[in-house]
Amino acid sequence: MDIDGDLTRQEWLQLILETKHGGCGINSAVKTTTAAYLASTAACLKNMRKIIEHLHLPPEEYDLDDLDNSQAPIVRRMKQAHKAIEDQLLAHAQSEEVQLPTLAEMVEHPKALQARLTEKLSDAMSKELRTQLTDKGKRRLDSCGREGGAWITCVPKIPEQELSNASFKQRFLARLGMNSTTPYQTNFAFKQEISSTQTFSDDL
Repeated sequence: MDIDGDLTRQEWLQLILETKHGGCGINSAVKTTTAAYLASTAACLKNMRKIIEHLHLPPEEYDLDDLDNSQAPIVRRMKQAHKAIEDQLLAHAQSEEVQLPTLAEMVEHPKALQARLTEKLSDAMSKELRTQLTDKGKRRLDSCGREGGAWITCVPKIPEQELSNASFKQRFLARLGMNSTTPYQTNFAFKQEISSTQTFSDDL
């Protein structure tokens, strides 16, 4: 989908927010790769401890129990990833305190860790975005959240639920608060066209 012109920071933030926060769910690989690495490593660490114990490897080189003081290469990389995620959250949280699970807590509860970390990041970005929006912009963002974003992630089951490329683009741009030259069209019984000057956000 082509978008004419450059996105503002507000539009870019909304683009990569989770849909439940009013975003478009287009995750940035740069934002998620660190969380993915940390989550996968934390999930494997218990098995790695068993392997090290079974092979009788020197504990001074492969200490995976005392994560705070361990100098094992994998633990150092985990600490770097943990710090990187903290820095990402701080960049969006502004004056708010950042609360992130410790490495030990992540290893103890690795289930859905990547989802929990990316949700924290999306929540922090959502709060930053709201500080930059007008009251009208906040109402538009609220209307896009939760059920308001279901159409982005759902799969059409009948032809009447399908959107043409042009209609999808029009709704997508309206979600970001951008105007489109494409008239709004619908396939339902009350089919109608609305001028592009009448965006979805005009009455919010």
